[in-house]
Amino acid sequence: MTVLSYLQRYLTENPFYTDTDPRWRQFISDYILILKEKSTVYNVTAQMAEIYYQDIPGLLRHIGSNTDPRADWIVRLVNDLKSDLEFTGAITLYVPSTTVVANLYDVWRTPLQNEV
Repeated sequence: MTVLSYLQRYLTENPFYTDTDPRWRQFISDYILILKEKSTVYNVTAQMAEIYYQDIPGLLRHIGSNTDPRADWIVRLVNDLKSDLEFTGAITLYVPSTTVVANLYDVWRTPLQNEV
């Protein structure tokens, strides 16, 4: 399998993980309050923050959340973090589940399918 075919399959199977479509990114931004409301809350201790310093995907893997680490850009948006560089200390982290994000993606895609 070539790298290109792997990436194409990855994006086809998991389109909501990417933030390359500005319309999808805006849709997620518009629904931040709903995402935050339906998120699991994790109190990240100073010790955990030190271990996963500037590494939100690593923290998501560690806590075994129901969010794929590839959706870290959504976790950053929900928590108003501009980048992993801002993840440097103890924090209350809101982590939306993959199911919630996938459902939002389906809602977003429905009107787009009518455009074709």
